[in-house]
Amino acid sequence: RTTLLPLLEVLLHRNLQIADIRNRKFMRGYHSITVCDDIPFAIDAYADSVKNSYTSSGDTFSIFRFRQSVVCMISDGMGNGERAAQSSRLITNIFQRMMVSGIPQDSAIKCINKLIQSDTYATLDVICFNRSQGVAYISAACPTFLLRDDQIYEINGSALPVGIISQMQPDCFQVDVKAGDEYLMISDGIYMNEIYKWLNQRTQTSVKADVESF
Repeated sequence: RTTLLPLLEVLLHRNLQIADIRNRKFMRGYHSITVCDDIPFAIDAYADSVKNSYTSSGDTFSIFRFRQSVVCMISDGMGNGERAAQSSRLITNIFQRMMVSGIPQDSAIKCINKLIQSDTYATLDVICFNRSQGVAYISAACPTFLLRDDQIYEINGSALPVGIISQMQPDCFQVDVKAGDEYLMISDGIYMNEIYKWLNQRTQTSVKADVESF
């Protein structure tokens, strides 16, 4: 517990806990040790979009789980219709493949940002929740909001009080996750008065019901 566990955590870059220790029968002095991820947070995520009867949406959203992470993305294709949707789908697909191939979250976000700035007409908002480390890596083109202790904070690197952001970088920053935190990701076309109205009317019965009511 004092030597092996800290060493494994450094090597594997994750928080671990010892699940079981057993003496090996007929092998005096040998033990069988089982370790597992120490995951302090359960992440519940849901997304939806407003349908437009005239043109198809150029936005794409994606939620997927990979190892200790829950990744939430919104990509806004420039313009509208199928061409914009193709650009936004391309961005979300590339980012998901990067994550699955083992590229670190912050490196993948920076790489996507450079791709967006050079070749692709689409934005990317992403939150990568690392459940084992209890942190969220955030890169946002549109405002992302943190609901914590009955307060709402706009996540843009400058509107947050001291202590919420633990690390800041040019393309993404890191927020320590606390129990009860809620993150609201939106595309463009949403106004603060609509957000406050929703906060006052929502039932908080489930994430799915809250998103659908919004």
